[in-house]
This record gives sequence, C-alpha cells and structure tokens, in this order.
Amino acid sequence: MSGACLLVFAAAATAAQAQGNGIEERIRRLEIQEEEVQAPAFGIWMNPDVQFKSADERFEATIGAFVIAHSTFAIRENAPADTFSVAETGLRVAATIDGAWEVALQARILPDGADLYLGTVSFVKWDGLILSAGVITSPYSMELQEYNQWIDIPVYSMMSLTTPDIDLGATAEGSLFTETLNYTIGIFNGNGAGAGRDENSDKDACGRLVLRPFAAGGPEILNRLWIGASAMAGRSRHDPGETPFTFETTSTGTAWLVAPAGPPAFRVDGGIRRLGGEIAWLPGPFEFKAEISHMEARIEFDGDAERWNAQSWYVSAGFWLGGSREPGERPDVETPLFAGGWGALQAVARYTQMRVGDEFTNDAGFIGTNRVREYAAAVNWYPNAIVRISLMYALVEYVGDRVPLGGHMIDDEDVLILRTQIDF
Repeated sequence: MSGACLLVFAAAATAAQAQGNGIEERIRRLEIQEEEVQAPAFGIWMNPDVQFKSADERFEATIGAFVIAHSTFAIRENAPADTFSVAETGLRVAATIDGAWEVALQARILPDGADLYLGTVSFVKWDGLILSAGVITSPYSMELQEYNQWIDIPVYSMMSLTTPDIDLGATAEGSLFTETLNYTIGIFNGNGAGAGRDENSDKDACGRLVLRPFAAGGPEILNRLWIGASAMAGRSRHDPGETPFTFETTSTGTAWLVAPAGPPAFRVDGGIRRLGGEIAWLPGPFEFKAEISHMEARIEFDGDAERWNAQSWYVSAGFWLGGSREPGERPDVETPLFAGGWGALQAVARYTQMRVGDEFTNDAGFIGTNRVREYAAAVNWYPNAIVRISLMYALVEYVGDRVPLGGHMIDDEDVLILRTQIDF
C-alpha cells in the first residue's frame, strides 16, 4: 500500500515539475514578447510640421515645406510693371539626437536660383551654451532673425540691405538668468554662404545681446519687452564696380542709385563695421518694434580710399485680433477657420528711412539719390497657423534728387503687394 502511495506521489511530483517547467517557459516567452512590443518605435504626426519621435524619445525629427507667392500692382504711371512670381519655395529638415545634438537644413528656391538658407550641426545639451557650425544666419538685427514666412510686413525693411546675411561660420549662444539675458557670438567667413571662395584670410566677428529685464518677474505688461544691441567687424573685398549692397528698394525693386556707363571707378576693399540697436514691446494685442543700423566700409575711388557709411532705421506698430506671435515663431491662431472660428488678423504699419554717403554720386558718377523713405502698411489674415494671405501698400519717396525709372525721372512711387503662402 505504501509502495503504491509512493508511486502515486512520485508521479504527481513529476507531473507538477513538468507543469512548472511549462509555466516558466510560457512566462519567459511572454517577457520576450513584451520586450519586443516595447522596443523603440516611431510615432508620426503633424503639428503643423510632419514630426517623428522614437518611443524612447532619443530621436526626434521634423520635415516641413513652404511656398510664398507675390503679386505686385502698380498704382500710378511710371511705376514698376505689374508682376506675379513664386517669390520663394523651401524645404526644411531638422533632427535631435539624445537631446544633445541637432542637425538642421533649409534649402530655398528663389527666382534667381537656389541656395542653402540654413545648414547647421549644433550641440544643444545646455540652455546656457549652444554651439553651432555650418551655414548660419548672422547674429545681427531682430528683423534678420525672422524667417521670411513670418515677418510682420510681406517684405523686409530697407534696413535689411545694410545687415549681414547668412554665412559660413560658427556660433555660441545661450539664455541666462531665467531668459533675462540672451547672447549670440560668432565667427564667419565674411563672403556669404554662396561664395565659391574666400577672398581674404580675415574673418568677420559678429555678436548680438538681447535683454528681457522683466522676464523673471515684474509688471506683466513689461514681461514681453526686448532690448538688444548688435555689432559686426570684418573685412570686405568685392570686384571692381560691385557695391557694398544692392541700392534697390525692397518693396518696389527700383534702383535709387544707378552706376554710370563705362569702366567702374571704385572698389570696395578693406574694413567693414556695423552697429545696431533694437527694441520690441509686445504686450498683446498691441506690438511695437524699432531698429537702427549704422554701416561703414572702406571704398577706393580711383585709387583714393575713403570711409563710406550708411544709416538706416525703422519703427513699426501693429495690432492682433484672434492671435499673437512670439519673435522667431509662427503665429498662434486662437480659433482657426473650419474649427469654429475665422482665424486671426494682424494689422501693422512701418516707417523706414535710409541715408548713405554721397561718395558714389560725387566720386563715381552715380545717378539718383542718397536718401530714401518708405511708408508701408499691411493686413495679414491667418486662417490657421500654416496659411497666410497679406495685402500691403508701400509709398516710397526719393528725397533730394530724382531717380530714373522707365525712361523717366521720378521722386516717389507706390505699389500694392498681395502675398499668399502656405507653410507646413
């Protein structure tokens, strides 16, 4: 009897052990399956760019594109002809790896060709020190930091003619004291991103400081107050007959200084300096912005070197209905069209003035004026955060001397500009 009991007990123990081994095996398989399910995977969504993110959040990427179209309508005779153009088309890609490295690319197609507007590799681990290298926007001027898609008025002010442009270089930037102080300093090639070679061994140094005195506390109405300063020093070398910048208005494209026929009598060759100041107060829904820039360059006129200068400034004021926008960001539309609302409206006006030295008219025989004023106003409608429709009016006055246009000499002109764009 006892032997039979032992046999039964042994058989039961063997079965239990086999069952236990089977349970352990099933648990191990379930754990493997769970690990496979939790393995890094990608999530994809639009907000409004196409965004990618791995499940472990170690890799993030965005892809976007935009198209900007301009239609220009002359209001009076002897003004520029009516035109329509796709002013700019672009594609941008950005990726962040391990929260420390960022790669950004933005290419544009313009009416006169294509360029790489942005192409950087950055170390972004710390807010107080971000290091970047590649094709970078120079840290000068508040207006220059804005992408074309989101500037308040459909065209940049004439002050942008005197500011540096995108260039090949390296920068260090950061935000300190709870975003109270923001800085950017950089070293640049000095010939622009599209230059095939560097004409001199000297490099351009450029820097910008922005103070937000009430960012960490204080009156709420002053929380969105920006005060900034920029400086740039370097060396510029141009081919004979090439001016320091294009003497054309940004709204009408009219040349207000025209070179005489014949061989050039000047060359830009030597040191170049820029100093700028800026202020922005955006309490919402009202906005106020102003900037000033001074530029000096060494120019040889028939072998005699002279210091030539250009001063420009602008002031603008605007008002928002149903939205707002932070500097450098796309607009925030409170109630988009087709989502229970009508979008957002921005009305803005700007006055710009530019004055340049008279060396080109006195020593090189240029025809035109050394002083230009522009009065501009625009209404921007944003049905949502990715679509913009703008109507702009600009009146340009040529002070002191008339400028040639279409076989006539004019002292002012005005145009309407209709701008449509999509950015996603």
